[in-house]
Amino acid sequence: MNGPSPDSPPPSRHRSTSSAPPQEPPPTRPSDRLLRILGALGAASGIVALLLDVYDVIAMPFTLSFFALPATVAVVAMGAWANRVNRRDVVRRMWVGVVAGAAGTAVYDLSRLVVAWATPASFDPFRAHPNFGALMLSTTPDQTAAIVAGWGYHFWNGLSFAVMFALIAGAARARWAVLWALVLESATIMVTPRYTGISQTDVAFISVSLVGHLFYGIVLGLLARQWLMADPGGSPLRLTRPSYEGSLW
Repeated sequence: MNGPSPDSPPPSRHRSTSSAPPQEPPPTRPSDRLLRILGALGAASGIVALLLDVYDVIAMPFTLSFFALPATVAVVAMGAWANRVNRRDVVRRMWVGVVAGAAGTAVYDLSRLVVAWATPASFDPFRAHPNFGALMLSTTPDQTAAIVAGWGYHFWNGLSFAVMFALIAGAARARWAVLWALVLESATIMVTPRYTGISQTDVAFISVSLVGHLFYGIVLGLLARQWLMADPGGSPLRLTRPSYEGSLW
């Protein structure tokens, strides 16, 4: 009958674990709300610059140089600082907004292409983009620089609107993101004709714009809710693959 070796260590009374339990994320601080509001205001600077130009208040080259671009840099710097001092809620909302906004903008553009292709009327779904660039650079929409700048501004807005939503609404149900997208759609119908010459009653324009914003809101809402509800721990920039479990809508 074999017994334990006299040289073997005594058996441990505690069960060993292969990994330590995940740490709980730090609690949200009261000042985080102020940071979220400031971040959302900074993210809105790009669209404010456009509106000020469209309504003949201040030219866009001036507001971009001295307001929108500095405000955007400040938002990025605030996010880097928040990550450094472990303001996890702020950092995570900003990062989720960027990633969900990129996905939503891609689907937005794709859906507009599909609707424009399926619509019998001839309509360029991206007609507004060169006009963005023309306002930014004080040139004509047919210039290559205006086209490139306009597309850049389009993606800037797509990310900014999503960051604004994530900072303010957080893990709200997806329907609130769709409502936010419909607000943006209403603004588009009111503002776009002022600098493109498109009629507000143009059925093709309204159809393409509406479908694009609806898909943008759906993608933004589903991703933001899933990612902000399920915090995997570790780096606040870590995002798990959405599982779409539970109540999202």
